[in-house]
Amino acid sequence: MPPSPRRTRTRNWLSRITRAFGHHPLLAYCDNTSEPLAGKLRSGSAGSNTVADHLEILEAAITALPPPYRRRLMVTCDGAEPATG
Repeated sequence: MPPSPRRTRTRNWLSRITRAFGHHPLLAYCDNTSEPLAGKLRSGSAGSNTVADHLEILEAAITALPPPYRRRLMVTCDGAEPATG
């Protein structure tokens, strides 16, 4: 017997509240060219202020740049709250 529509709606609502469904991506772009440099697709339950993940993406983005352009970088983050740690 298939699940009732009410039960399915409740399960979908609960997954949104607990952030246990979906994805929480982190992306890094070059502002001058709008070119993607690095990204990480995390589970929906991942915290938005996980410093280790932010540093991992930053390191991958800097590594993706050609060596002559790795000097005098200005890094900005766009998020709801600053990462702490």
